[in-house]
Amino acid sequence: EWTPPEAPFILLATGGRGVFFDLSKVLHSLRVGLPDLPVYVMCGRNEKMLEVVQSVAKQDCKVYGLPFIQQVAQWFQRAAFAVIKSGGLTVAECLACACPMLLYRPAPGQEMDNARLMSKLGAGVLVEHPRDLPQVLTSFANEHVLREMAKVCQTVAKPDAARQIVDTVLTKLSLLPKDPQDEV
Repeated sequence: EWTPPEAPFILLATGGRGVFFDLSKVLHSLRVGLPDLPVYVMCGRNEKMLEVVQSVAKQDCKVYGLPFIQQVAQWFQRAAFAVIKSGGLTVAECLACACPMLLYRPAPGQEMDNARLMSKLGAGVLVEHPRDLPQVLTSFANEHVLREMAKVCQTVAKPDAARQIVDTVLTKLSLLPKDPQDEV
């Protein structure tokens, strides 16, 4: 099992399906824009993507392909920021882990809505076109920018939401009148 490094790094999360547009171009932009930060790519169970990343890694010793890993939260907690597509689970994970987000080319619909909201709140930056990536990376080189985004993530996150929902449902159920037939 891979464990995240202590030093700052960029985490590229490809989502549950392991699909990410322009992967090689994005890796190149990340390495050129922030050359001091290694890039770890979560490939999950997508063997083909892992092979692509490993081929890039042969030319660049600061690029790493991660197979499926169990401890995803540890990676988001330690990353300087994450490059994501903005699916609901990934956004929730970033918020809970106070991980700033670079929301790259989200799919129309829910992903785009999530990306726009996170960008509007200040928890991340939406990048719809590859040509905009260098400018965003320049801003991400400023640690103050990333710290502010991490603070927003902490403010917006609802890590106890599931427990609060269960508690509310159980409380409401306990207030319902008992059915007399249940006692027979």
